[in-house]
Amino acid sequence: MPLANTTQFIQDLIANDVINFATVEEAAAAFAKAFSSYFGNVSTPPLIPFSNLDPGAVAKLTAGLIPAFNATDPASVCSGIQAAVLAYMNPPTLMFGPVASAAASPSPLASTLASAMTVVQDDSATAKTILATQLSLWLQTTTVTIGTTVTVLV
Repeated sequence: MPLANTTQFIQDLIANDVINFATVEEAAAAFAKAFSSYFGNVSTPPLIPFSNLDPGAVAKLTAGLIPAFNATDPASVCSGIQAAVLAYMNPPTLMFGPVASAAASPSPLASTLASAMTVVQDDSATAKTILATQLSLWLQTTTVTIGTTVTVLV
């Protein structure tokens, strides 16, 4: 079941659609801002307050999104987004505490998102709803190792 609180994330992505970004870097930064704000609201193991907005983590997310947004095929876009999100959460000690040692996903994002991205959506709201929903579904496969326990992120 998708996360219930994707509404603000979807609204932020729709708002980004109406901005005519001059560069891929600007688009990546806007997406990173929307995602990091959303990520801080999902039901996760307790986050260190505002750790999702850590400038270093957001910079890693943004840097990873640039090649993803430059890709031309859905599978490459999806694998790039996945790599960027995992870079954002690693090392997980800043977000999840000093005993967190790894954040990983056994499921490739492409398996949930690529097929949805191949259908061209005329409506921004529909396209961004699909993106946010599929991204939230993938996040539910992500785990964080805290001490010796592997915990599902959401």
